Amino acid sequence: MFRNNHFKRYEEIPGGWNFVFVGNDNAPKSHCSNDYGVHYTTSDTTPRIAEKPYIAHDYSDNSKFDLVIPQMEWNSQGQSYHQHEVVIPFDNVFVAIETNTAAEINAKLDSGLHVVLQPGIYNLTEPIVVKNDNTTILGIGLATLITTTADPCIIV
Repeated sequence: MFRNNHFKRYEEIPGGWNFVFVGNDNAPKSHCSNDYGVHYTTSDTTPRIAEKPYIAHDYSDNSKFDLVIPQMEWNSQGQSYHQHEVVIPFDNVFVAIETNTAAEINAKLDSGLHVVLQPGIYNLTEPIVVKNDNTTILGIGLATLITTTADPCIIV
């Protein structure tokens, strides 16, 4: 599976493989017959994509970080250099640890903060509830949410 790459040229890899190309520059044309060995499924553009949020160092102040949220892109082709992204200073982000309760996390979300969940096992006695539009919750490492009730872990 290749998505949103730029190939200067693509050389066929011999063998009985199935390849999928979505939104790649210079990808081979689709064909699914047995005549030429390799099977390709090609879509010229990626219909809809949103890359994952990530944390970046704020180079204007060595002690600060930002939460970077790439925005949705439609009908993209080739590499994207995140031309459309929202940068959230960490002053607007709550960094949760596994001992934080869902009630504590919900209070931070209700106050308009975004949430980064550090690695850990979060045993939730109630759901995390996202009420505000354009709110990001980013789990880094192995942030594992476990419900201790029959409720879902997150409600949006």
